[in-house]
Amino acid sequence: LFRSVDTDGHGTHVAGTIAGDGTKSTTVTNAQGSIMPATNGQFRGMAPAATLLAMNMNDDDRTLQETAAVTNALISNNSWNLEGDNAYDLAAASYDAGTRDALAGAPGSQPVLFVFSAGNGGRLNLGAGGNNDGSGGNPDTILSPATAKNVITVGALELLRNITNMVTN
Repeated sequence: LFRSVDTDGHGTHVAGTIAGDGTKSTTVTNAQGSIMPATNGQFRGMAPAATLLAMNMNDDDRTLQETAAVTNALISNNSWNLEGDNAYDLAAASYDAGTRDALAGAPGSQPVLFVFSAGNGGRLNLGAGGNNDGSGGNPDTILSPATAKNVITVGALELLRNITNMVTN
């Protein structure tokens, strides 16, 4: 695990969601919808044995793609997008190519799966223009490079579904 400075906590949050081992689960005191008090390991990430490499999001696209490839990363998670419009642009095309061949100058294929956030522009959360049924958001708000065709773009919405762990016979 490579450590870096995270000035706003977002990278730390995302890293924990991906690879947190859950050792601090017992320090959680109020997680609505979860069993409380928490047990050790209860709030672990989706891949707790994964190794993470933190990179500087201010590096250019080629550096981000090549660094992921030369460190043998299979997946590159990018919780950022570019300011601008929602077009398929040069940055999106770059990540489409990088998905198949992240080291353009090297022979053979060096695939890396790039994952991008859909961003916060859709505003489906309540109080920001959305409705509690998941409608009322702003269309066309996914920005490049999340507009690329060969990447996975991840978004979320706040839609209460009344899911419970109750089972009836």
